[in-house]
Amino acid sequence: MSVHVFVDESQRVRYLICAAVISPGDLHPARRELRSMLLSRQGRLHFVNESQQRRRFLLDAMRELPVRTRLDGPVLIVWARDEKLMPPEHAVRLAKHFDNASRSCPNGKMGL
Repeated sequence: MSVHVFVDESQRVRYLICAAVISPGDLHPARRELRSMLLSRQGRLHFVNESQQRRRFLLDAMRELPVRTRLDGPVLIVWARDEKLMPPEHAVRLAKHFDNASRSCPNGKMGL
């Protein structure tokens, strides 16, 4: 089964990563719905630029979109060895949350 996966991460107090999985048939309607949430002159949705009230509105609206909140298939976690936002130890911690996870560091040893 083919799917589209959108991933974003954040590091403030702790490192968080989120993946939204969507089937190809639901991709266009979901994108259309997300674009309808843009304010005038807003090129993209990004929570760092939104007020707390607008974030709540966006999250409520996004909950209605046709996306899965679980990854049922194999998960491959890829990172760069010298990556500052996701060092190898974060990949190890992230992999523990998935039954079928594997890790890869394409630019050399995983450092673990």
